Amino acid sequence: MKHLLVAAGLLGALGVLLGALAAHGLREVFETDPRKGEAFGTAVDYHLLHAVGLLAIAIAVGSKNEVFAKRCKRAGWIMVIGICLFCGTMYTWALGGPKWLVHVTPLGGVTLVVSWIMVAWSGLALTRRGNSV
Repeated sequence: MKHLLVAAGLLGALGVLLGALAAHGLREVFETDPRKGEAFGTAVDYHLLHAVGLLAIAIAVGSKNEVFAKRCKRAGWIMVIGICLFCGTMYTWALGGPKWLVHVTPLGGVTLVVSWIMVAWSGLALTRRGNSV
């Protein structure tokens, strides 16, 4: 729980900082290639959305239901990997990184989808009679 909470907090802070950087410090850079500015903005949106999701998952990991907590923990770490792959490759490409990175971005998106499916799978641990969070 502790490590996922730290990751959620740091990823949330980083998302806000990168959003501010895009809005105030990179405006001129993105004027030359609006696609890169759009990609960076999308990365910030997904970054922040998933940081909040990760926060909820981190809290769920503290559950007394061991199966639920274990599944949530796995989902949380998969989400961290997805944020790094999806958002990280978009940030890097938008800031002048190699074009081949855009081919890695969908892998990050799939990883994020898998993390949300794992969250749903975690909920199945609660569907049995007598199981609670």
